[in-house]
Amino acid sequence: RSFGIFFWEGDRLKPIPVSAEMLLSAPFKLTNDSTLVGSRQIEVSGIEPKMGKVLYRCSANGCETGGGGFGEESDEILVVRRVQQTVRSIDPLRGIERWN
Repeated sequence: RSFGIFFWEGDRLKPIPVSAEMLLSAPFKLTNDSTLVGSRQIEVSGIEPKMGKVLYRCSANGCETGGGGFGEESDEILVVRRVQQTVRSIDPLRGIERWN
């Protein structure tokens, strides 16, 4: 689920008519002193469902195993895919974060 993005203007909160996906796909400048930066991270994990042991976790940084081996091919593995999007507003002249 994607949540709305808002900014504070004077005495009220105003929606920005874009999604995090749109912000991450192209350079975006809110004002002269505010630029958006961010990332999208995808991670896949394999979990042994009976004991809840994480067997492996793979991301853009590579794969890590939980040790102990995977057992037979007939063993059940729950595969979980997690997508995280982070968008931050920064002051490009001072290098400070305004919001995330």
